[in-house]
Amino acid sequence: MIRAAVDCIAEVGLQRTTAARIVERSGVSWGGIQHQFGDKGAIFDAVLEHVLQEFKNELAGFSTRATSLSGRVRALVDAAWNLIADPTYRAFREILRHHRASEAENAASERFTAQVTRTLDGIGRELFAEVRPPAPTLDLVHSLLFATLNGIAEQREYAGAPEELVKRERAVLCDTLLHLLDPAAERGA
Repeated sequence: MIRAAVDCIAEVGLQRTTAARIVERSGVSWGGIQHQFGDKGAIFDAVLEHVLQEFKNELAGFSTRATSLSGRVRALVDAAWNLIADPTYRAFREILRHHRASEAENAASERFTAQVTRTLDGIGRELFAEVRPPAPTLDLVHSLLFATLNGIAEQREYAGAPEELVKRERAVLCDTLLHLLDPAAERGA
């Protein structure tokens, strides 16, 4: 049911994702969906929870696979890219935008944003423990990571940016984040 909601949002956008579309796409009756979730808003909240859990799963434990600082930065960029390039994340962003625009749902948006921030903070502290970046530096790393990768994803989707350009942009992002975390670190490793 969550996958059906994500697919509908990806195809027609949040505003045009109706209960009937989700029912048709999922093959589950509206009564079955209501039993599981309650209402359409609860389905959208479940999508947010699902994406947040996918993000945590993607990042969990990858620090042990990359031992150098530059390797961990690359792993973080790769994990975030895998998330952002997925249609599920686009649905997540669209739902959050909708929540922020609605006073009644803004609290849910703030709750999910806070969860993402806590997840990133924990990962940042673990991944970059040896350089001990101050909180403002970690905040900048997180902000730059997602702003840049979102921009690259949009450019690729709407302007058809070639994969070689996408790879080069991600490499520049890795170098930039590495410089922020450890200005004395070697580049391009």
